[in-house]
Amino acid sequence: MNVKRKVAAQEDAVTYEIGDIESGDVATAGAVDSARETTIPRAEDRLDSTGLAHLIDLLDARFAKQLQCHFLQRNKAYAVGDIAYSPNLPSWAYLECKTAGTTGTSEPDFTDVSTTGGALTVFIKRDGSVVWLLRDKRCRYQLGQLVSLITTPNAYDYLLLCDGSAVDTEKYPLLDGVFPNNTLPQLTDGRFLEGGTVADKGKTRAPGLPNITGAFSAAQAVAWNDSTNGCFYTDGTLATSPASAKPENHRIHMNLDASRSNPIYGASTTVQPKSLVVNYYINYGG
Repeated sequence: MNVKRKVAAQEDAVTYEIGDIESGDVATAGAVDSARETTIPRAEDRLDSTGLAHLIDLLDARFAKQLQCHFLQRNKAYAVGDIAYSPNLPSWAYLECKTAGTTGTSEPDFTDVSTTGGALTVFIKRDGSVVWLLRDKRCRYQLGQLVSLITTPNAYDYLLLCDGSAVDTEKYPLLDGVFPNNTLPQLTDGRFLEGGTVADKGKTRAPGLPNITGAFSAAQAVAWNDSTNGCFYTDGTLATSPASAKPENHRIHMNLDASRSNPIYGASTTVQPKSLVVNYYINYGG
């Protein structure tokens, strides 16, 4: 903030703007009687150690007043979504109102909240009839968000690997009821994500391919080997081999190998498009 010198066009009044600084308090916008001393020292003369300390005090008072409405207050009504801060929380933590109500006469105990720069281990605090969610300003994700990473997540990302395990609802209370049977999705077995409707979300589907079917027939088919395998089978309509050993009655073995037409077939035991392997995590708080 610059210290400004105001020069009035008239001799009987000096006009100040909000934010201008004189040797006393922060000036109020408007005109000042000329009888009052209006001489403003130059900035380089005024901002010695004493003047600078005075300026800091003024600014601290102004900002403290602005921030006061955001500090957690006693016997105050809060609505869902309201944000509050407490000097008893670490710098990266704040409170979000989950259940509307009025705070109690004493502030909740925050001694179980990490102050070492780690991560939250407590996510819910009750304060009178208000229920607070503890939040971490460093966390980039929201509850239930699915995150893919090829790096190791930070503790303050609040991510659980989607490995099909049961959710510990005591340790991760905000995930209670998010997944069917409180079980994390199994995404460590090569399962891919698929878009769907709101009604379909959370469902799993087994792998599968469209079937390949066909048929063939042959003139003068008088013999057939009944030991078929793979995608071939007999329907029982062909006759057994006759006793005659004429050349036209020799059996022909028919084989099918789809990889001969496209190498994508047979390259895997399941459907496998090009991919990059990642780890999938779910956010449980923060």
